[in-house]
Amino acid sequence: MDRLRAPFLSDVEPGSLSLISVYIGLHHTTEADRAPYVRSLHRALGAGGKVIIRDHDVRDDEFRHLVALAHDVFNVGTGEIWATTERERRNFYSLDTLATLFENEDFFAEGPRLVQAGDPTKNTLLCFVKSRA
Repeated sequence: MDRLRAPFLSDVEPGSLSLISVYIGLHHTTEADRAPYVRSLHRALGAGGKVIIRDHDVRDDEFRHLVALAHDVFNVGTGEIWATTERERRNFYSLDTLATLFENEDFFAEGPRLVQAGDPTKNTLLCFVKSRA
């Protein structure tokens, strides 16, 4: 079974978490898996629980190429073999698209979007809060 197709957070007791962090990884899932994954976050969080996400703000094809190149360089720098890089899913999106996805799954954005200084790939930190139990 494809590990990305496994039931998300299925072994976590519903409502048992207060904080989940997703660090520059959601764009490695398929577009079809995004909403079910966010629903699983909602299920795992207790009332008022938070999801902290850091990801790129990719709004056009030119920027998509820059971020993809940064991924290639990162993989080479960490010693990853090229075959892994070739197989890697990269489904980049804008942070507005991400915010809409979370809002559609009953979260609301909290606080400002914080951009990592000096990072040309626009790594941005966001916080979403579970709206209901």
